[in-house]
Amino acid sequence: MRNVLRILFCSILFALPALGAGPVKFGIHGGIGALNMPEPVKPAYGLGYGGGLHLDLSLVVVSFRISGDYHVFPVDEDQFRTILTQSGVNASGFDVSGGAVKVLSLGVNGKFSFPIPVVSPYLTAGVGYSNLKQGGLTVTFQGQEVPGVPRSISFDKATLNAGVGVDLSLFFADLFVEARYVLILAEGSSPGYVPITVGLTF
Repeated sequence: MRNVLRILFCSILFALPALGAGPVKFGIHGGIGALNMPEPVKPAYGLGYGGGLHLDLSLVVVSFRISGDYHVFPVDEDQFRTILTQSGVNASGFDVSGGAVKVLSLGVNGKFSFPIPVVSPYLTAGVGYSNLKQGGLTVTFQGQEVPGVPRSISFDKATLNAGVGVDLSLFFADLFVEARYVLILAEGSSPGYVPITVGLTF
């Protein structure tokens, strides 16, 4: 899958001059996100934050956005202790620290705009590749570290995403607001997240 994505990126870049691509624009973006982890740890993860950089390549009808993003989703320690309680363990003596999920991703999206005065709503969808890492998770009981708890999990997987957004032209840049769902194609129950992004394209 990684080789397929490399071929796709290169094909888009080489095809743009032949398709009459407009100027390449550069931008920055950031915002919040909601992480959807598989059970049983799903309740322990929620809102996070992140940002990144992007390049916009415009064609006549459709444009492409190549973006690199980094998101962090902290663990809710109280919710994690609640999960231990629900599994039949007395969690009153447990302490939880670390365990944030971090996602580093690279993707390419098609962008289909519907220009109207002042603003331009659009649909977007694409593919990418992400590294998801959960590190530094420590669970202790009455001061003693609990054995058998994975301290670090890391994997690289392809992703699919789709969403909606709106562009607003300013005097010095284009402002956009966008919401997408990103599905990480892992084995078994695939995690996903919803980044809600605000950005500027120059």
